[in-house]
Amino acid sequence: MSAARAPEVSFVTKTRRIHGLAVLAVFLTVLAAPAWGRAAVEDILDGRTAFHWGRNFLCWVVHYPEDIVDPWVRSQAGAGGDPSGEMAKEFRDALRLDDSTPLLLSVHVFTAEPVILKQLSERFYLELENGERVHPESYESVFDDPLTGLVQGLVFFPKVEGPFTPVLKAPSGRELAFEFPEERESRIRKEEAEKLREQYDEAATAKKQDVERLVRQARREALDEAEALWQEDLKELRMKLEEIAAQRDMLRRRLDEALAAAAAAKRQGGRVEDTGGPKVTQAPEEAPQPGPAAEERGWGRNQVVERFVVDWKKGDHESMERYLSPALREEVDDAGSMAAFLKGRVLPAKLPPDAKIKDEGGETAKVVYASKVLFVRTLESAELGLFRGAGGWFVGRIE
Repeated sequence: MSAARAPEVSFVTKTRRIHGLAVLAVFLTVLAAPAWGRAAVEDILDGRTAFHWGRNFLCWVVHYPEDIVDPWVRSQAGAGGDPSGEMAKEFRDALRLDDSTPLLLSVHVFTAEPVILKQLSERFYLELENGERVHPESYESVFDDPLTGLVQGLVFFPKVEGPFTPVLKAPSGRELAFEFPEERESRIRKEEAEKLREQYDEAATAKKQDVERLVRQARREALDEAEALWQEDLKELRMKLEEIAAQRDMLRRRLDEALAAAAAAKRQGGRVEDTGGPKVTQAPEEAPQPGPAAEERGWGRNQVVERFVVDWKKGDHESMERYLSPALREEVDDAGSMAAFLKGRVLPAKLPPDAKIKDEGGETAKVVYASKVLFVRTLESAELGLFRGAGGWFVGRIE
């Protein structure tokens, strides 16, 4: 089969013979290079060669980069080198490296049906990293003819800096992208570097989240510890306050008892005897008029609580004072008025109508009421300390 197609493989027309011979010279001299220089040149060509299978053809592309010049010259010049630089210049001129990007395009058709690539200038282009397409400036015109057998030729593109990918639109419409091994390795390295960066970012994010979690946990533990210490201190403070309140109530009770006894003795009156002369009977004092104090002496415990709360709901401070013990009356006098006394204890001057008495017996009773600030209702209470004196029950404490 190859002998029958031998005429088809060569570059047959005279107008194309110079370019054909130049292509074959470049290609064959690279392959025929001495062993000591072949590895460097072949390494470069291996990195800049890519191929694709078509439906009935095989196509491959070779890019001749700038860095192939010196290895090629060394492989051709041998030990004597190229002191004049003439060999390098001829090589550069043949590939037009100074102002072009040269590619060797090879198409091997392995069926009798020809491959049509006309117009190659529209079908073959370089795709840059930014997506720009660069079309060829010149190429072997044989590529615009029906192709059979093996057809090779140089295609010159404008000078391109940076990575690019040759793309050939096959007759079927499929776009064949020729990714060079160098570009593929570079892309893989970039992808691996990006994966490593993403893994590092994920690890750094996870580490940051762990640190934040530990900080939150430490902060929560510190707050819990501080709360526990605060509760202990608060408990001790409450115990001290309860002890002080008990001592205060005891002193107030003793004072109320003494004042009540003194008032009772004063109301009963008495005779004063003069041991040095005749006995003189002291005229009895005028009997006191019935009034709040006289009524107060006969009130029981529940009466005092109920009447005191009723007057408080009315805001009748004068009536409220009738039920106070002597000691508590002195405190109210010191405050200036009942209203000032209640304000100093953060209590309302007038209870709301729905205030309730919560009485469990003993020497205390609670008044429960709701206070309203804007749209918020808060349930509050006032505690009444009750005192039983010689003349009945009194309110001895309001808190």
